Amino acid sequence: MPRIADALTTIGLSPEETGIFLALTRLGASPVSSIEREAGVPRARAIAVLEELRDKGLTLETVDDGVRQYAAVAPDRLHGLLTG
Repeated sequence: MPRIADALTTIGLSPEETGIFLALTRLGASPVSSIEREAGVPRARAIAVLEELRDKGLTLETVDDGVRQYAAVAPDRLHGLLTG
């Protein structure tokens, strides 16, 4: 995934944002507990980065049975950010 990571850096994502985004692409819609483990970042930082990614339009946030879950946006949305 180095090419994807490079592309994410090109659009201005920090290394932490890139790591969290890539974790989301591997996991699919997931709670913070799964994302923090996959990305290897502390929970509080994972939540902050997920909020930053949401504000940038790169993640979706839903609540399923009272559990907040995050997912990466669809590839076509990401492609639009990279090319537009």
